[in-house]
Amino acid sequence: MHSIFIGSTGNRPGQTIVAWALAEKLKAKGLKVGFFKPYGLLPPAADSSPETACDGDVLLLKEVLRLEEEGRTLCPVMMSENSLGEASGSRGEDLLKRIDAAFREASRGKDAILIMGAKEIFFGGELSPLSDSALVKRLDAAVLLADRYQRDNLTFYSLLSLNSFLEGRVKAAILNHVPPDRLD
Repeated sequence: MHSIFIGSTGNRPGQTIVAWALAEKLKAKGLKVGFFKPYGLLPPAADSSPETACDGDVLLLKEVLRLEEEGRTLCPVMMSENSLGEASGSRGEDLLKRIDAAFREASRGKDAILIMGAKEIFFGGELSPLSDSALVKRLDAAVLLADRYQRDNLTFYSLLSLNSFLEGRVKAAILNHVPPDRLD
């Protein structure tokens, strides 16, 4: 089974549409494709409790891939941005155990599983057990980076630095929002 982590350096680069397009492409090749989002973030004024809330990306990809797994399996941890920093120590270990078990379930019987990261790969801090950088390694995934074009030098420096930090796991990058005069 292939694990593909769809990460981002932030600023709304289009992770959801990248996941959707890749899911469709892999399905067209006849592969059984799964989806997993280790944790979702509750909206700031969420009416739902973390027990009943479901991430919008999970709902979309569940429908696109016609997945039978429950939302809690596809996105086992729902939390607020404020509580992400509290995911350390024994609480962090409990959340990681929940993520590990859900990942095994979500990937069972699949040829490939798409793992969607947070809004940026360093979200939650480098030392957080729930940061994308920690989860990429924990789930032994290759990384497809969706990034928003900044400036030539900054964009490429960012990609190369991130690949080095993730120990060569970045296998491809999609640059979105490239100004027409910079396409060459």
